[in-house]
Amino acid sequence: MADHALDILIVEDNFSFAIELQMLLKALGYTNLTLIDEGEKALESIKADPPDLILMDIHLKGQLLGIDVAEAIAHLKIPILFISVAEDSLYERAQQLPSTAGYLIKPVHPITLHSAIELVLSGVEQERFSAARHLSRPGTLILKQEQTLNKVELNDIVYAKSEGNYLRVYVANADFYLIRSSLKHFLSLLPSSQFLQVHKQYFISIRHFKSVDLREMVIAMEGANIPLGESYRRSLMAMLGY
Repeated sequence: MADHALDILIVEDNFSFAIELQMLLKALGYTNLTLIDEGEKALESIKADPPDLILMDIHLKGQLLGIDVAEAIAHLKIPILFISVAEDSLYERAQQLPSTAGYLIKPVHPITLHSAIELVLSGVEQERFSAARHLSRPGTLILKQEQTLNKVELNDIVYAKSEGNYLRVYVANADFYLIRSSLKHFLSLLPSSQFLQVHKQYFISIRHFKSVDLREMVIAMEGANIPLGESYRRSLMAMLGY
């Protein structure tokens, strides 16, 4: 792949993960990369030489967190892809920033990371997920992944997993689509008689349900096992008629 001229700053205090990000970006053809592991150094670098894109861990070494740095440079309008741990209390602060281009939860699957970075770098992250844009006709959705529009039958959706503010939607042929949407919003587009949230990060289609192990709290779906959250157990049992 030809080299791209974009300057990308990786702000991450986990050295091995920072190297993983660097290698992935190089594989995508982005070679103008800078790695910084402290908030203060990152802020100083950004002010001196603003990059085109920032991959930012919310939690960093030093006095300044990643979110502090992001808020301090908000006026520069540099797109930021946040990467942090699940259920981060600082997520809401990140959502409020107009420069936030995305949010991924560690550990990040390499394919998800690859797709998210390509979405951000191609500018697709500017397009917010909307029901009007993705609803096609009764029984179908139009999902946009990268530059391709895909028509998906609702009956083919097996389950979905939330990965920050991206959603990995698995369909019956074992393929998946990575889109920018919260689990809650996407689920609101689907018929409640067929789809049910069963975990803080998962929803399933009852159509593809096989069995549930209430001792191990695991749901067997077509081609996958999904965790069942204790707080979602009652609603699953009700849908199953128990």
